[in-house]
Amino acid sequence: MGLAFPLSAVGTELMGHGTDERLWWLGGIWWGVWLVWVLISKRSMTEQTSSADCPQTVAARWSLEAANVALLVHLLGAGGIAMPAITQLLWLVWMLRTASSEPAVAARDEKSPSELASGGVKAGRFPVRVMALVAGGLCVLCWWTATMPELLCRTSLQIGDAEWGRGQTAAASERYLDASRADPYAIEPLERLADVSFQRWQVTHADHDFEESEKRLEVIATVLPFASRPFRRLGQAWMARFEHSGDAQDATRAVEAYSAAVERYPHHAVQLSEWATACDQAGLIEPAREAARRAVRQDDLNQLAGHTDKFLDGPTRRRMERLAAEPSEPN
Repeated sequence: MGLAFPLSAVGTELMGHGTDERLWWLGGIWWGVWLVWVLISKRSMTEQTSSADCPQTVAARWSLEAANVALLVHLLGAGGIAMPAITQLLWLVWMLRTASSEPAVAARDEKSPSELASGGVKAGRFPVRVMALVAGGLCVLCWWTATMPELLCRTSLQIGDAEWGRGQTAAASERYLDASRADPYAIEPLERLADVSFQRWQVTHADHDFEESEKRLEVIATVLPFASRPFRRLGQAWMARFEHSGDAQDATRAVEAYSAAVERYPHHAVQLSEWATACDQAGLIEPAREAARRAVRQDDLNQLAGHTDKFLDGPTRRRMERLAAEPSEPN
């Protein structure tokens, strides 16, 4: 457990990500906590006391509770639920907490108080050596199944971005494929591959390039069925194709994608305005008016709440107001 941060820092450096000063500060803090915990555990094994809840045991228990709370705050408050390394660290802390803080009833009945006290962590469910071995194995497992795939994926993504910036789209695609293989649960490689295919279509206007981009976006939508982003990007892709082809079917496909996006995120003013534009281009007058009204209403709420990053720009706002005010066609 105490080696987690130094190993992470060394691994980050070896993988080409550079050294993050914040990691060393955090590592120093957690290294200190780990050393204190080790010293307390060692001392509790040598002290002779009649109480199983000696101050050292209580301190060790509270240090694990503090780590548990910190990880839960990160998971629930900072969006870290998608970070496997944080999730697995939470499991590790729970294991250590269970092993060190829950005395075995049978052992308490059979052993004298001095034997219980000298056991320290051994008074829990597992002997201290077994617990240390399991904890070390879990640390390695966390590194192998979470940290290492993430580092390899990020490294390949950065190399791919550099290749893409130089106009080497084929090499960039290869690196993005490497990133996808390194971390099959990551979404970013699929998004990059879809972007590369779409950019290639904007140059060549070849159907197979557009279909490749569409297919990758649909895979992302399958992986993230409750997220609006992949459906919105599908809508943007179909609208770009409509602007090139003028085919109403392309606008209709854009409307379908935007409808799915709005269903998952109904309070996004810009997304609502894009949906209204797609409906208007597809000839869906009444749905376009309703979407425009919703976009204007949401923009009013954003301005009232001061969400400056969510405001509609001036031209879009005026276009939505005109679209919302247009009378319906007579039946």
